[in-house]
Order: sequence, then C-alpha cells, then structure tokens
Amino acid sequence: MLSSAYEHKILKEAAAKRHVHDEAKMRASVQEFQDLCARLEQDLRSTGGEWLIGDRFTLADVFWAVSLFRMQWLGLGYLWRAADRIVLPRLDAYTRALFVRPSVQRALIHWPRTPPSPHVMEYYA
Repeated sequence: MLSSAYEHKILKEAAAKRHVHDEAKMRASVQEFQDLCARLEQDLRSTGGEWLIGDRFTLADVFWAVSLFRMQWLGLGYLWRAADRIVLPRLDAYTRALFVRPSVQRALIHWPRTPPSPHVMEYYA
C-alpha cells in the first residue's frame, strides 16, 4: 500500500514538472487563478462581512487560507496586491485577516516543514 502511494506521488510530481516547463500551460494556470481571484473578490463584496459567509469563519475560509497563502508564497500575491496598488481590495483585506489568525499561523504559516519565502516574510514575525 505504501509503495502504491509513492508511485502515485512520483506520477504527480512528474506531471507537475512537465506542466511547469510548458509556458502556455503556466500562463493558462495563472489566468485561471486570476479569474478565481476576481470571482472571490465579487463573493466577498456580496457577503458584506469579513469572511466568505459574512461574519462567520467557516471551512470555506480555511480552504481559501491554504490556497491563497500558497499562491502568495509562490509570488502570485500581485494578483490582488501589486507593489504600487491594491488590485482587489476585498481580497487583499481578506488575505490579511486570514494570515494573521492564530489558527492559520500555527497550522500553515509556522508549520515546521514550510520553508520561508520572501513573498510572505511579513507573516513570519
């Protein structure tokens, strides 16, 4: 059973390697994430609260915390916060609120095996 898990992991890594080295696929992936960010911005505006479901922090927010932190960690935070301007203000406020939550800090940002990234240094303090 363990060997099957390793085989699947190797296949997944090989597929990712082929994807990363294909410029058209990478551009399409970034565009897809940009579209998701724009949709998330609209959803956050419509709720009127701090979280995706308004004033309640839910599993949906946990999902987005992981995804958005990984994207910012990779350097794609410019999709909602560029160096000279905030591109998606609700999403920017949402990520900031997510990333300072103690539970997100413990489980994601300060997880022992998460290597530092220059794109999220403000959250390592």
